Amino acid sequence: MRPEGLVHAVVTLRQLLRELPGGGVEVPAVRVEDAPRFGWRGLTLDVARHFVPVPDLKVVIGLMGHYKLNVLHLHLTDDQAWRIDLPSRPELVRRSSAHGVGGDPGGHYSAADWEELLAFAHARGVRVVPEVDVPGHVNAALHAYGELTRAVRPPTSTPGSASASRACTTTCRPRGRSCTTCSPTSRP
Repeated sequence: MRPEGLVHAVVTLRQLLRELPGGGVEVPAVRVEDAPRFGWRGLTLDVARHFVPVPDLKVVIGLMGHYKLNVLHLHLTDDQAWRIDLPSRPELVRRSSAHGVGGDPGGHYSAADWEELLAFAHARGVRVVPEVDVPGHVNAALHAYGELTRAVRPPTSTPGSASASRACTTTCRPRGRSCTTCSPTSRP
């Protein structure tokens, strides 16, 4: 039996427990044939736009384990923010993680936070799938490292602000595309 199978077996056993009126518990005699219909039973959290601190993510992961969900997809980067620390690019979190959408507080996950989350999730049979959204939706990265763009000037908007999406001209216009969020005043 694989470790996640054992976790699911314990969850099933807990679901079968019944409290007796005089105290104590009982487990009915049953035969359990429990196999998931889908291999990927998951949840997506958009922490790029709305940061979720590690303690709160642990609560979510615990609930996922309880309901036998096995994949947590974390949307870590987008135009609004960059949420995972990359030692080779420290400016990403320094300049692009302080804010969230709608005035939400920002934040990021350090390497130690990430390892802690992975270990916590693994112990509960949950696989964490990080999403780093490139090559599109990279304005948080361009805000931190303007040299990554071929545009005349890098985005000047603060990630998380309403104007952050207007900076997409650095990715849309050079490729001959237009989008509804590009503002004529923000064109290079």
